[in-house]
Amino acid sequence: MYRRNKILLVFSFISLLFILEVSSIAQPNIAPVLDSNKKLVYHILVSENGNSTINILFNDTARGFFSIYLPKFQRPEMSVEEGKIVFIESNVTNYYFYNLTKIAYIPGDKGIFSLRISYKFPYAALMIGDKAHFISPLIGASNDVNVIVKVYLPKFRRIERAEPVSYSVKRGVVTFYLKETATGTRVTLVYTLTEKVEEIVMEKRINDTVISAKAPLYYRRFTSKVIDTFEKAAPYFKHIFGELARNVEFKFFLPEEAGALGYVIGETVNVKGEGPIY
Repeated sequence: MYRRNKILLVFSFISLLFILEVSSIAQPNIAPVLDSNKKLVYHILVSENGNSTINILFNDTARGFFSIYLPKFQRPEMSVEEGKIVFIESNVTNYYFYNLTKIAYIPGDKGIFSLRISYKFPYAALMIGDKAHFISPLIGASNDVNVIVKVYLPKFRRIERAEPVSYSVKRGVVTFYLKETATGTRVTLVYTLTEKVEEIVMEKRINDTVISAKAPLYYRRFTSKVIDTFEKAAPYFKHIFGELARNVEFKFFLPEEAGALGYVIGETVNVKGEGPIY
């Protein structure tokens, strides 16, 4: 009897350790928010084709101002829910696609200033097979602003890597709490999908050469441009290398690492492409 109780006790202790370990993996520690009434929440809604809509909500309970990075070549939609904007000033930054916009405001009769901003961000998630990479637009605000980023991912299964490493996950929504974002930052995710993305194969014959490209269905237009570009460049290739191969195949793949700015290092292309890339 004593031996049986001992075995049950050991089993229960191991089970408890397992539960605690799984819980710590599923819900990493969340960074504490700032002691400030200024709150900026990014709602990034990713569609099944990987494109996204960015909905931003800013709230404050006092007169003031804040700065935020907004697209340079796209006019975001702005809607004041409560209060009034005093002035808006946009400044050029070192980020080619973004300006830093300063917004001064005063609260309304309810003692609240509330502003909504929205814009489109294409190719937020790149998907091949059952794997996907997500990268956000440039995120940033004055350092006295609490910044929260919520990423809504369809067909989401599991996160493999994330930057920043502190986040929470609930029903396919990944939440990040960011601090000191005045210089600009991004959030990135490498994750798996609940089902594989449908793929297509496009082919085109140029004289004796057959060009084929295999890619996810969502990238049909981009795949077509790749083939058209090769067709235009074919005479130059033939002049440099002689006769073209009978079969030219293009394959799409996700890089092993996606940096904070979305750049792919040359070594990754070399390994996957099985050849030197300069």
